[in-house]
Parts: sequence; C-alpha cells; structure tokens
Amino acid sequence: HKPQSVWGAANVAQSRLMRDLKEVTENPMPYIVAHPLEGNLFEWHLNLLGQKNTPYEGGIFHMSLTFQNDFPYSRPSVSILIPNGIPHPHVINNKICLDLLNDFSFHFSPSRWTPAYTV
Repeated sequence: HKPQSVWGAANVAQSRLMRDLKEVTENPMPYIVAHPLEGNLFEWHLNLLGQKNTPYEGGIFHMSLTFQNDFPYSRPSVSILIPNGIPHPHVINNKICLDLLNDFSFHFSPSRWTPAYTV
C-alpha cells in the first residue's frame, strides 16, 4: 500500500534508496556503476558501459536517475547526459521510453512498475 503523508513517503523513499545504495555498493552490477549525487539521495548518476559485440561496444553512457519522494511506489525518471544521446529507437529527447520509467508513463497503462524493483 502507498504511504499517505509526504513526510512518511519521503522517509520510506530515503530508507529504500539507502538500502539500494548498499546493495549496488556491496554487489556491483557488471557494466554499470551508479551512485547518488553528494547531498541528494534522490538523484543518482550512472555510467553504462557498451557491451562487446553490440553497436554500443566501447561506449560509456552517462545518465541520471531521478526519484520522487514516494519512491518505490512511483517510477524513477532516467535522463541521458551525453551530448548526442544514444541512437536507439526507445530514446526520445534523451529520455528512455520504457513502461518501467516515469518519463512516458502516459503511454503505458497499466504500468508494469512494482515497488519490488530496485535501483
């Protein structure tokens, strides 16, 4: 169930983001490095390394993840922060069009987002 108060929601979000930070620090994901900005737990920056044998091989793709105060009950937003973006059919104006993310949520009903998803 979704928290009702803004304060309660923000506490839930902070607690969850701290838990997710601990997880990505202790168990790093291959090809991805992600951490919150200093002083702002609700904005993370990540680098995604292009994998071998793909058109993105050798690339380093810098992105930001922005979380709302009611995370994990709401989807995060992802922005691509490299000058020319990423040439991909699901990237529009440096935003990723995916039903698990917030930026194009109006296109997807119902969403497949669940609070069980982690950073």
